[in-house]
Amino acid sequence: MDTPETSNTQTETTEPAVYTPGTAIVRPAEAHLLKVRDDVMAQMQALRDRLSNEEEKKIVEKFIRFNNPNKRGREEMPVKWTIPVLRIVQGMTRERPQNSQVGDLYTSTQQLLNSPVQVTALYMHEANRMFNMGGGEDAPSCFSPDARLGDPYGWCHACPHLPKFKNSANKATSCDNGFLFTVLTSDLKVLIVEFYKTSRRVGVKFDDYLNNSEEMWDHWFQLKSDKMAYDGKEWYVFKVVPTNTETPIYVRETASILHTMVATQRKMMLQEHYDQVHKATAAMEAVAENVPNGTVIPDEDPTGIL
Repeated sequence: MDTPETSNTQTETTEPAVYTPGTAIVRPAEAHLLKVRDDVMAQMQALRDRLSNEEEKKIVEKFIRFNNPNKRGREEMPVKWTIPVLRIVQGMTRERPQNSQVGDLYTSTQQLLNSPVQVTALYMHEANRMFNMGGGEDAPSCFSPDARLGDPYGWCHACPHLPKFKNSANKATSCDNGFLFTVLTSDLKVLIVEFYKTSRRVGVKFDDYLNNSEEMWDHWFQLKSDKMAYDGKEWYVFKVVPTNTETPIYVRETASILHTMVATQRKMMLQEHYDQVHKATAAMEAVAENVPNGTVIPDEDPTGIL
């Protein structure tokens, strides 16, 4: 005799799982970034189709091919838009492009560039990075991608190592503040340029130039290296030279389109950074033992910025 439980039981049917390479595990934030990326590529294709100048059309077409996220053979790999960092070959640079010379410009993907590079700006922000006294590390002991919250030492304004130009005494510490720019070259390459230490003043000046434009990407600038010497030592820093030349309309349209992608990706990165640091504060007592000079990491930002 059937019991109520057995008599009323119905067999559930489940649709077979469908495996989709590259999209099986995607967080909501990543899904949003992927959508923005697809929208950006669609807008770039529409821009290409509107252009009547064949040379401009070729430049945009090359950008589309180079940045196509759907590359054959990488169907199972996560899709990321990684922006190379522009660097200068110094006398002590170990990894550098073949046949490069001291003072040459190259990227973190080992691409050697002809100097000067013609660029316009897409985005800028500040960052703080701290290396222990004496140096020697390849990676900073603390890093804040927005010059507000560092990993692992917490809120920058409460840190005894707050960088020069940010602390009330305006004294140098083991932490440096820098100006970072995402730029677009004349052949539509997207790069990040970092202005730290002796280059920082150039970054400040670059920001002043851009702040006096209607849009950051209205004009071209020449970016090159500049030789410095002091106390028997020589090194190179970035130099930015305004050209007073307006960027072409298609470059402005490209910059406007790409700005959306850059801003979206940066917002997602900052959210991940803040989540990571705040999770670490759950074990704040253990972390505090390793913080120099007894830095205290507050649970919330007392400045109310965030």
